[in-house]
Amino acid sequence: MYPKTLVTLGDPIRKRRLDLGLYQTNVAATLGADVQTVLNWEKNRQSPHLAVLPRIIEFLGYIPPAYSKVGDSLVETINHYTTHGLSREKFTELISVNETTVAKWEVGNTVRQKK
Repeated sequence: MYPKTLVTLGDPIRKRRLDLGLYQTNVAATLGADVQTVLNWEKNRQSPHLAVLPRIIEFLGYIPPAYSKVGDSLVETINHYTTHGLSREKFTELISVNETTVAKWEVGNTVRQKK
């Protein structure tokens, strides 16, 4: 069944899988999980462990809203994703900013400069 609303992390995983015409076995292999685990995510029986989140983000092509703020600050959020296996390059691509901007954020410069 195609999810009508994307409430939990399992919903966008199922939506993406169905959009791509993939089986749960394909998604499991891509994410490094077993098929039962993917099924449990999609049925919202369990949530993915944070260690697999970077692979899920890469599979989805975006950071799911439920996981878009994992720290109390922007720096904590960036550090969380990059220390859990998501490269800075991929992180910046997913949030549509360049690496220089993220580097500035990491040192506390969060003010946007006028062009």
